[in-house]
Amino acid sequence: MFWAVAFFLGYMWSGGNLTLSFYLMGVVTLSVFVHEMGHAITGLVFRQKVKISLLPFGGLTERRGKPLKGWQEFLIILMGPAFGFMLYLIAKSVYPQTPEGVLRQVVAFTAVANLFWSIVNLLPVLPLDGGQLVRVVLQGIWGTKGLKASCFFSIFFGILFGFYFILRQEFLLASIFAIFVYESWQIYQSVKFLTDEDTDVELQRLMTKGEKAFDKRDFEKAKEIFSQVRDRLKKGVLYNQATYFLAEMAFQENLPEETFSLLKPIFRELNFEGIYRFHRAAMETKAWKEALQSGTKLWEITPSRQLAKDNQVAAEALGDETAAKGWEKAANA
Repeated sequence: MFWAVAFFLGYMWSGGNLTLSFYLMGVVTLSVFVHEMGHAITGLVFRQKVKISLLPFGGLTERRGKPLKGWQEFLIILMGPAFGFMLYLIAKSVYPQTPEGVLRQVVAFTAVANLFWSIVNLLPVLPLDGGQLVRVVLQGIWGTKGLKASCFFSIFFGILFGFYFILRQEFLLASIFAIFVYESWQIYQSVKFLTDEDTDVELQRLMTKGEKAFDKRDFEKAKEIFSQVRDRLKKGVLYNQATYFLAEMAFQENLPEETFSLLKPIFRELNFEGIYRFHRAAMETKAWKEALQSGTKLWEITPSRQLAKDNQVAAEALGDETAAKGWEKAANA
């Protein structure tokens, strides 16, 4: 996909010249590589293990290693656009001495592409580097609240720039920023329950140990670890994950009362499997209100005859004859 996008950009710039398009595709590849090398080299300076990958609209530098300080993270992010800007300066400096022809067009494209992308990439919109810089600063000041704030910051400016490009009739760029706005909202959805404690490295390692014990079906050890996490947190993403693992083990051990009591407080954060386990536990413990609530939610996702029958039973137990008849009709449809 990356190569198709790179060729398309070269083809658009060249005015349909196929030979020149391939040269410009090489420039796009070089520009992305230089940009990612800015991230990667700075990461290596801070003793991170790095890996560069090509994506449809650019590249990605993955990093692994010890947690970095905020200023280190800031520098790693900033060096991507900085390297791109340096490539622009190099192309600009050699352009006047470049003879007319294909080479001159290649150098011109190198200068324009790197200047444009370095500027755009510094806009305060996630997942662009500018948005990441804002995230690092806000998270450094306010912790996880800053992380969440950076998502709304990104959404606001993403909409703003999107409308700007629409007014300029740059519909491709407007579409890209629409995607960025959607991605920013998705990021917020994934972190909205995050707490400062969720970023604790020791607790994250403890969760990893618990998950390994769970995968090995060493439930005794896994229960001990996940209970420790719950006791230390009381709320947040890691708390919900630890609770879900405990409920999953209770479900597999056929302990519906325990499954129900564990999942009820975190029902709103459950995925499909979690809702299904909660529904089964509610049915078995005759918690009819919760059984109907979860059964209705499951029906909205994947309707089935068994779900309709479950919901009919729960509605009858609650004395809701109208709902019970509706679910009976659905079960016999």
